[in-house]
Amino acid sequence: MQRRDFLKAAAAAPLFVPRSAFGANDRIQYGLIAAGGRGRYVSQVFEKYGAKCVAIAEINAANMDKAQTQHPDAKPCIEYRELLEQQGIDAVLIASPDHHHAPMLYASLRAKKDVYLEKPLSYSLDQSLDMVKAVRRSKQVVQIGMQRRSIDKIQNAKKMVDDGMLGEISLVKAQWHWNVGRPLDNSPLPSKIDWERFQGDAPKHTFEPMRVRYWRYFKAYAGGNMTDQGTH
Repeated sequence: MQRRDFLKAAAAAPLFVPRSAFGANDRIQYGLIAAGGRGRYVSQVFEKYGAKCVAIAEINAANMDKAQTQHPDAKPCIEYRELLEQQGIDAVLIASPDHHHAPMLYASLRAKKDVYLEKPLSYSLDQSLDMVKAVRRSKQVVQIGMQRRSIDKIQNAKKMVDDGMLGEISLVKAQWHWNVGRPLDNSPLPSKIDWERFQGDAPKHTFEPMRVRYWRYFKAYAGGNMTDQGTH
């Protein structure tokens, strides 16, 4: 199986081919853009199935330290565009806050990199439509990481419905209990962060540590619980 076939298989379903399926010189090399907890977790899964992280772009010093411990041979940088310019990178894993998804995807497509982009696809519906069009104009393989659509529990539940085990279903109610009413911690961050790069194209705001800790709670960077959990 060649790199291209591997990525096409990944796009069809978020399952990865064992390392033994690749030749000695055919291991997928990828860059990790945004190495927070989610990015590091998915990157571990990529490595487990045979891919190799060769570069890391991260604006938070603490996250970079953790990612370099995980991938000691990967080249570190702050600017993700610098990562995209590196030779030998087949694909990128993007796990940034939502407002960065579109610009990072566009830049990756221009750099001819295949992409695994964490959900949600984008910050807005209009932006999502533009992103889909951009991907279709390209020759790159792009997958959005909506893992709850592919985990075994959800697949088993879908099979039960498809097989008629539950009979005729006339009403479905969905609930997600997530308490966000607690005060936000605005104490100083334990490490340095590039605030200008964190804001990106979002409306400019004076630095507040809580905007980094809880970026999903701020409209400038995300759609809150609705888009974070509702896009599965």
